[in-house]
Amino acid sequence: MFDAEKKAYWNQRETLLKMYEGKWVAIVNGEVAAVGEKNTEVMLKAFRKTGCKAMYVNKVGHEKTALRKRIRRYVTGSYDEEFDPPMPILSAIVMDIIGLFQEQVNFIIDTGADITILEERICNQLGLRDFPVAEADIAGIGEQWERRRLYGAFVELISEQIAVMLDCRGDIKENILGRDVINEFEFVLNGKHRSVAVNPA
Repeated sequence: MFDAEKKAYWNQRETLLKMYEGKWVAIVNGEVAAVGEKNTEVMLKAFRKTGCKAMYVNKVGHEKTALRKRIRRYVTGSYDEEFDPPMPILSAIVMDIIGLFQEQVNFIIDTGADITILEERICNQLGLRDFPVAEADIAGIGEQWERRRLYGAFVELISEQIAVMLDCRGDIKENILGRDVINEFEFVLNGKHRSVAVNPA
């Protein structure tokens, strides 16, 4: 289904350029289901309008740069005081777009990551593979770019749900909270007291 929506996007790209250049669009059932200024806003509009879990979201005329994301990788996924320096983590709820499944997840807070990343195991438990929404070129620091499929989900912090297009990874053992979520809140990291405080932005 995702591949068909992607093909439909590229088949009608010239028309989309005339109508929506610089805007994010979501293609569902081969047609434009939503248009907007933000990728996650468009993803949610399209889902609410159609109820379809598979769609293709891209920024018209900016396809090569709009979905190019960097991540940082760490050796381990758990907080450990023996790290030098210790690594701040935060627990948040992740849920599928429909709201059927949710899980409490420990995240590494990473201002160097453009997007949020989940271990494949958690993505599978939440059924996120059923909600493909976009593709992006992803690279860790010093790594080659790799085309990856992104999946729609919500991350909930302090009772506020943030829509995300996240990467599900089978090659890492950590969950990374990226700037797609971090930028929606005020974070105070206190290394001396080993505490993380989160407030609404």
